[in-house]
Amino acid sequence: MLLCGMALAGCEDGRSPFEVLDLPRTPVPQGTAWPALADFPDAPPPGAFGPGAPDPAQGRAAAERLRADAAAAAVTAETLGAPVMSPAELSRLQAAGRANAAEAEARAAEAAAEG
Repeated sequence: MLLCGMALAGCEDGRSPFEVLDLPRTPVPQGTAWPALADFPDAPPPGAFGPGAPDPAQGRAAAERLRADAAAAAVTAETLGAPVMSPAELSRLQAAGRANAAEAEARAAEAAAEG
């Protein structure tokens, strides 16, 4: 609201509120179309390919290579997603962990009773 009021405050005398500021002006090139923000080359003729107009066949080949790479990556991801150890090995390790925990608790209880 305040900004709107400030912008309209300078409009009483018909001048823009920004005209009262001493801002540098960009020179307007004479005899040219609307100034372009960036220089860019003219489009090549139809059927010609270059940096500004890549060959569609190269794009299709790149897309096909990417599809093949994605399929190979999916196979690798499936392999890596499998369990590292068998269920029997996992059960054995879990049982050993429980036994070690029970033994450690018994030693701690013994030490507490002695101390």
